[in-house]
Amino acid sequence: MGCALGLAWTSAQALEPVPDRLVVLTFDDAVASHYSVVRPILKRYGFGATFFITEGFSFPTNKQDYMTWEQIKELHQDGFEIGNHTRDHLGVTLRTLGQLRAQVSAINAPCAQYGIARPVSFAYPGNGITPEAMPILKELGIRFARRGGAPEHPYEWGRGCAFEPGADHPLLIPSAGDARPDWTLDDFKQAADQARAGRIAVLQFHGVPDREHPWVHTRPERFEEFMRYLHTNATEMHTTLSAHPFRIELSPGQYTFTIERGKEFFAETREIMVERGMAKLTFRLRRWINMRQLGWYCGDTHNHRDPAELPNVMLAEDVNVQLDEPFSYHAWMRGLATGRSFVTTGPMLMAKAGDRWPGATFQVTNELQDYWLDCTVRSEQPLESIELIVNGAVGRRFEPKNRKTDSGAFENEVSTRFKPEGTSWLAWRCFEQRPGDQFRFAHTGLPISIDT
Repeated sequence: MGCALGLAWTSAQALEPVPDRLVVLTFDDAVASHYSVVRPILKRYGFGATFFITEGFSFPTNKQDYMTWEQIKELHQDGFEIGNHTRDHLGVTLRTLGQLRAQVSAINAPCAQYGIARPVSFAYPGNGITPEAMPILKELGIRFARRGGAPEHPYEWGRGCAFEPGADHPLLIPSAGDARPDWTLDDFKQAADQARAGRIAVLQFHGVPDREHPWVHTRPERFEEFMRYLHTNATEMHTTLSAHPFRIELSPGQYTFTIERGKEFFAETREIMVERGMAKLTFRLRRWINMRQLGWYCGDTHNHRDPAELPNVMLAEDVNVQLDEPFSYHAWMRGLATGRSFVTTGPMLMAKAGDRWPGATFQVTNELQDYWLDCTVRSEQPLESIELIVNGAVGRRFEPKNRKTDSGAFENEVSTRFKPEGTSWLAWRCFEQRPGDQFRFAHTGLPISIDT
């Protein structure tokens, strides 16, 4: 398999193709073995996961079979995602919809008390679903909700289907498999190997072991076999760092480390032999552009994101706004509202019409007048094309020169005259080719309008 991650990570793939062999590991019911058995195995293999927490069953009093909140906090500190599974493991039905808000909030409260980020992932207790719950979950800040394999497959089989981003609703993410006591390695492979052709295999486990719910129990030695299969067949593994110190344990061996920090720094890749007692390694990333020095400020416009996540996403956000005044929240919002912006997954695109930024409107008083358009693009890798969009279609395409800058990046400058034939709107976009048939792009925000 490719990489084992938590559920919320799937959003990071929205702008790039989903790699094959992408597996998401999820664990339900806050079982004690999640801390004592599952945690050390996942850490040994460097796998991420989502743990869905409920205070149902005998959680309040039975600490032989269920975790404490201190242990759940440790899972969070280890970098695992903590998800919401309702306070009482309440099945989500039309009859219980009125209780759903209180049930979800009752798990959010101890999360806040123990310094755990407010959950954005949810698992339907008992895998029962009703579409009427989705607006409530969205209102509560839930961005991803995992169901079981039904109705495509009977619950009793533990079978399922892979999640297909763009086709499956993110609040009805199917399980590719729901582990059962009689699962063999072949059963596990059948579920995990669905992770191909843009699909993600979301795997569901309960206790390892699970004494209170033996029908969804997994033996520790069998779970170890499953994880060893994922690790042995791994081709790629990802870790997204949060904005606070973290720790990950690696077994001795050869690793390829790729370190990234947003869009303004070159990524660094190194082959490292991990050995016991090895010296401390330092990765110093080189910056290829500083947009703030050029008067541009990136920001996060996803108002559905939890504020605790903003230190991470700000570094990688794709909305850049030009300011003609000192930086402040209100200045940034004014710049965004007027259209002095561009959206990007990599290249930095700065365009003007005369001395005015995108979002400007020109009133034509002389039908013979033409307009001088300038576009400057800086990019980490060479551009493949630069295009002027006129009224929604490619009006002109320019061959990039890709001049190398002192920082090691690339710069392209285009200047051209444009004579409107009636009322027009203009925008610029560019494409940067990446390995593996991937690309990154940039596009100006609001268009430049020319009214005749």
